[in-house]
Amino acid sequence: MTVQVVSSGPATAAISATGISAGAASETWMLTLPAASRGFQLNITGSMTAEAAAGSVVRHSLLATPLSVYGQYPADGSVQMMNAAKGKNFMPSARPLHRVYMMGGVNPSNTNPKPSDGTQGAIDIQRSASFPGQVTMIASNPDSLLGRLEHVATGFYEVVAGNITTGLDAWGGGGGPDGVNGSCVSFRQTGGCSGTGPRQPDGDRNCEETIPCNSGTCPSGYCECKGGEKRHPVDCKAGSHTPFTCAEICAGPDAADDDELATVIRADASWHTSAVITPNSKNFPSGDLTLGPNIPSDDLHAVMAGIYGSAPGCLCTFPNSPACPGMEGKHQKLGQIATTVARPDRGYAGTYNYFDPDNFFSMSALIYSGEPFLQEQARTVIERSGSWLCIGEVEKNNTCTYGQLPHHFVGTTPTFLALSGATQTGPNTFWTKSALQYARNSGNLAWLKSYMPTLRASSVRKTHSFGASLC
Repeated sequence: MTVQVVSSGPATAAISATGISAGAASETWMLTLPAASRGFQLNITGSMTAEAAAGSVVRHSLLATPLSVYGQYPADGSVQMMNAAKGKNFMPSARPLHRVYMMGGVNPSNTNPKPSDGTQGAIDIQRSASFPGQVTMIASNPDSLLGRLEHVATGFYEVVAGNITTGLDAWGGGGGPDGVNGSCVSFRQTGGCSGTGPRQPDGDRNCEETIPCNSGTCPSGYCECKGGEKRHPVDCKAGSHTPFTCAEICAGPDAADDDELATVIRADASWHTSAVITPNSKNFPSGDLTLGPNIPSDDLHAVMAGIYGSAPGCLCTFPNSPACPGMEGKHQKLGQIATTVARPDRGYAGTYNYFDPDNFFSMSALIYSGEPFLQEQARTVIERSGSWLCIGEVEKNNTCTYGQLPHHFVGTTPTFLALSGATQTGPNTFWTKSALQYARNSGNLAWLKSYMPTLRASSVRKTHSFGASLC
């Protein structure tokens, strides 16, 4: 590797590193720090110097000590996790990922931390160059797979060559950072007497079942291991292979005859990625923080940690709703918000969109953040509850009062009764206030104009509840 100082002037500091290699992959890194920036720009260009074996993956990784990881997918929603269990600590996705940040916790060597002590700080990664279909992964407790790294609690990975196609959009998917962890999923039967023939799911067998190869009992197929890795394709010709179990195959090393089931990385493959990486000694992401005058440091720390640490972690707005009990597998995007962050369990597990004072604080944090992405997440939550306001078809098909807002959702099903069984007006109040706050702070007055009929119906419910005694 060769490192060269490209610029060291007062306006910009820049360093290039060439010859960074791993296997047949070679890269050049350019690190640039403008004078008026909190973060440094990292541009990476890379290519293959030779063809890589089938199933190989070239990836970048950044591992960190802060306790909680957050991913912002601009077209799809928000994901957060901390303290993930082994086997459920990676979430791969092919959806565009714009921002990842890690924050939370005190120095792990401090056994008796005080509020005045230093924190783990935060790392803010804002990606500006990727490519369609690129798989990225956010990770919680990745050291449960990479135990050699002490105190690592969170991570971010981007795949730049090769691919991961299974386990997407779910915690535990991808089989770890390389897409494979060797554990067995199933024997997958195929037709046409070929291990690469069309699938025949009715003939699938469990991992411990012996796959025979006698006359009349020699199925064709392959072993699927965790991460979608396909091993040991066999045909149906009697005596073509010895009996085996997929548990044994997935636990063993890669077999040379598996190559036809995976895609090689071509020798002419190339890539380019770019991101601004902003570290912060304080416990909040600072990539978008102004360089101008600001509120006192301790106040800023409190406000920003509250906005970025809690409220985004409560969101369940990402398709498939990973780590949101009762919502997983719902592949449409739903605007719901939990009562706590994922750690990995959640308070009041499986229930969402309580428009009570606690939820109102979370919604206010998103709305007053000034960040358009978070404000739009708040809007999706407002519209999700508003879509079940007791008017029109909802009123016809449910036991509710005109204009009544659901008290909360159980999974994805709305209920108009509080946990106590009572009917309450509070949800209408806090929901309407949240909608008006969103319009005012985002400046989205066109939305407010279009949404006014729904807000008026909610207001009718509130005023009627007070009755004639109100004057």
